[in-house]
Amino acid sequence: MVGRTHSQPALPTTFGFKVAGWVEELLRHLERLEALKPRVLVAQLSGGVGTMAGFGEQGPDLLERVARRLGLGVPRIGWHVARDGVAEFVAMLAMIAATLARMADDMRTLARPELGELDQAWRPGRVGSSTMPHKRNPEDCEQVVVLSRLAAAQVELALTAMVGEHERDGRALRLEWAAVADVSHHALGALAIAREIVEGYAPDVERMAANAREVSDAIGSEALMLALAEHIGKQSAHALVYELSQTASGQGGDLQERAGGDPLVRRHLTAEEIAGIFDPVRSLDTADRSHHRTRMDDLMGEVAVRSETPPERRGWVADPREVMCAEQECDRASSVLFATYHAPGGLGARSRARHAHRSRRPSRGGLRPVGDRPLHGRSGASPPAAFFEARCDTEATVTVAVERAGVGDGG
Repeated sequence: MVGRTHSQPALPTTFGFKVAGWVEELLRHLERLEALKPRVLVAQLSGGVGTMAGFGEQGPDLLERVARRLGLGVPRIGWHVARDGVAEFVAMLAMIAATLARMADDMRTLARPELGELDQAWRPGRVGSSTMPHKRNPEDCEQVVVLSRLAAAQVELALTAMVGEHERDGRALRLEWAAVADVSHHALGALAIAREIVEGYAPDVERMAANAREVSDAIGSEALMLALAEHIGKQSAHALVYELSQTASGQGGDLQERAGGDPLVRRHLTAEEIAGIFDPVRSLDTADRSHHRTRMDDLMGEVAVRSETPPERRGWVADPREVMCAEQECDRASSVLFATYHAPGGLGARSRARHAHRSRRPSRGGLRPVGDRPLHGRSGASPPAAFFEARCDTEATVTVAVERAGVGDGG
């Protein structure tokens, strides 16, 4: 097929090689998700200013137990205003969405009727336009791009939220409430749609080959230049092929014909060599296919391993029963702490007494009850579900893309 740069025909390539580039990028995202897990999925249970003073001697042990039951890491220090982990998480999901958008946009353009190199999925009864019955608009591909742009917009919010004042700053935290939720929805939505896209699209190999033959002049110019460079040097070869190709474009004719009639070209290349240069298939055969085959085999091997390994064996999600027990344990810990705080003679009772004396009006009871605001809900200890879902959906998209493109079948 035609490889295109700046939307113009450039050099011959294959559809399998194009898809391999998508898959490799998605696999790198999976590696990034694995790498950021110990930095991002950590508990936060460190008290008002991060010192854990309110928990007394039980603080470190309580933090470790809560983190262990939730399947989270234990931070070396509280991170109330250190929001780099949250920003990294938001940026990671936005990057995944951006890769999917690039894939979707490539498929959208390849499916245009004037190219016709991909057939998009279409079901009977689906309406592309209310006024033009013939339309089959690539709305799924467009939606992935839109979701990617919306996800990217959340990165700025997450970076802004990193600038917090002193030991806690509600202005920063409230930005995360929007950014984390929105980027999760946008990224997971893009993954779900992208999987449907790659399941439904099919390459039209005959149309790909026909398009490549149609512009064989253009995509053969580099091979001609490199062949001549062995005899007259690269700069001289570039100048000669440039003149021949621009003349062919401006005055008509084709580059292969003009090259065959040029005395300098014929002095160094035979007619058979010139014909081989402008054959897209033969041009690809000159590449080091053994190297590419080895790399593709490695790529397929990694995809196969990931697709066959159950998610729970990768350590990316805790047993739901464990999470439920952890939440119950958090609530029990909350009850103990609040009971201690409000006990006669405790810190809470003394604080309310001082407040009532200063304001000369009855105290309103201090902190809200546990059931209204559980401790784990305040601390943000629960891991974002989008983290695990993004990883599983990314792996599923990789697997389906490989199967549809036939990357491992010589494509």
